[in-house]
Amino acid sequence: MVINPQGELCRCGARGCWETQIGCDAVLRAAGRELDAAEVQDIVIAARSGDDAALDTMRTVGGWLGLGIGDLVNIFNPEVVVLGGYLHHLIAEVPGVKVDRVGSSRRAPREQVKVMPPELADDSTLIGAGELAFAELLADPLGILARSASLVTS
Repeated sequence: MVINPQGELCRCGARGCWETQIGCDAVLRAAGRELDAAEVQDIVIAARSGDDAALDTMRTVGGWLGLGIGDLVNIFNPEVVVLGGYLHHLIAEVPGVKVDRVGSSRRAPREQVKVMPPELADDSTLIGAGELAFAELLADPLGILARSASLVTS
């Protein structure tokens, strides 16, 4: 999703994609951090302690994050937007993620959407991957056992 036509070249080939503005590497670069030596959470901690560069980064990222969420709210009109991964660390710190300031979204959808972290925090991706791996077994445990038994006896 292009949100900054004058932005950096994205790995998809487009220019100014949302990822080039709020992706983990983009956040670290904006804060002047080494990509291999820092994490977004380090910038959040620095912003909380009053680091001016980190605070500027949070404002910039917040603007792009809010703009992108606003576009998604306009298109899909969701009740909830869940920011997982490293983005969940930004919710409380970034002004642009506040629901009343969500980018360019229209007033009615903006007032109805809730922006929140995943309830499972850092484990949400891992648990989701585990559920995906076991989805067939969880959906039909007896059928899977029966097929497994027939494979053993054949």
